[in-house]
Amino acid sequence: MRRLGLCCALAVALLALAPIAQADTVHLPLVSRHTHTAPTLRGTVTHVCDADTVDIALDCCPCVSRVRVRLLGVDAPERGACMWAEGRDAMRHWTQGHAAILEQDATEYDGYNRLLGWLWVDGALVNARVILEGYAVTDIRPPDDRHGPRLLSAESDAQAHGRGGWAACEVWPPVD
Repeated sequence: MRRLGLCCALAVALLALAPIAQADTVHLPLVSRHTHTAPTLRGTVTHVCDADTVDIALDCCPCVSRVRVRLLGVDAPERGACMWAEGRDAMRHWTQGHAAILEQDATEYDGYNRLLGWLWVDGALVNARVILEGYAVTDIRPPDDRHGPRLLSAESDAQAHGRGGWAACEVWPPVD
């Protein structure tokens, strides 16, 4: 009970720092299985901001509506850029409304106070899937590189098969 109280207090403090948008709904098929050895949080994806940022309602913290999560190792186009809408829509389809596991790595938060992690839905590493489908590219930043090789492999496959931005965009990878 004490752990839940601490979790709620922490989540409330985080939410006060970052405003969060409203929710929609979606689904992601089974891609692979993984045993989590790092700290994990469980919840439900409630909103997709874009192809590398989602909101999750955490199971551990019923007093908090949701937290904003930035996917590690992923660089997706910003609003208005080529493949932005397609990437956001694909993420909605794969994740929104579904149970999720957020696997944490070395760094907990980014400069915008978003929780950082590796997002798993229905056994699939969503960080890799969004890259494999060509909606984003890799952005591996040690020490947060636990699944780096998997993401690099997904990017090579997307590029070789001309998926998403690799075929559809004049400027790809996206330029921030």
